[in-house]
Parts: sequence; C-alpha cells; structure tokens
Amino acid sequence: MSVKSPSEHENLFDSSYKRFSIILEELTNSYPLYKLNPTYSKFYNEYKKQCTQLKTVKDAIFLYKNNLQKDSVTLKDNVKDINAKITLLNDENKNLTDKLNNLQESDYAAGGELIDKKFLYNEFFTENVVLSIIVTCITGYLIKKYST
Repeated sequence: MSVKSPSEHENLFDSSYKRFSIILEELTNSYPLYKLNPTYSKFYNEYKKQCTQLKTVKDAIFLYKNNLQKDSVTLKDNVKDINAKITLLNDENKNLTDKLNNLQESDYAAGGELIDKKFLYNEFFTENVVLSIIVTCITGYLIKKYST
C-alpha cells in the first residue's frame, strides 16, 4: 500500500466534509417535513435517503481518518528505519575516517622513516669511506716506513 500525500488526504477530507455539509443541510430541511407528515411516504423516503447518505459520508470520513492514521504510522516507521540506517552509516563513516587518518599518518610516518633511514645510510657510508681512506693512508704509510 502506498502512502498518500498530504494534499491527497486534504482533498479527500475537504470533498467529504463538503458532501457532509450539503447532505446535513438537506437533512435539516427534510426533517421538519417528515416530522410534520410521518405517514407521507415521499417525505419519509427522502428523509431515510438523506440519513443513509449522511451515514455513508460519515463512514467514508472515518475510513479516510483511519487511512491517514495508518499512513502516519507507516511514515513514522519509515523515518525510524531511515534514521537507524543513517546512524549506522555515520558510525561506519566515522570508523572509515579514523582508519583513513591512521593510514595517512602511517604513510607520513613511513615517509619520515624513509628519510631517516636514508640519512643514517649516508652517515654510515660517509663514516665508512672516511675510515677506509684513513686505513688506506695508514697502511700506505706503514708499508712505506717499513719497506725502506
């Protein structure tokens, strides 16, 4: 069952209340004639017909009211479901945002660690080159000193 729009409900109620007012006015006009002449069948039939029409319109109004209440409950349930889904999505979005931030921070940390590793590598390499030059110079000096 689809939910009717507010304007559809409003149109149904407006037309029913207009019909109700018209029938009620006709009933108030025919009632005195019926009461004055209860044995005359034309007045009696007209009065009963308008009573029946009034009851039909009244039943229709109660039916519309019931449908409006059902639609309200349906909309309320739909809103609850949508709100629950939005809450779940917001929680999931928060978790994913936290994960993304952690990954970005770890990416920056990994980049910083790479820079640190390169610096340490260059420092050790420079120390080793300097140490190799010193060892070569000392070795050359010792060979020269003891070979002569």
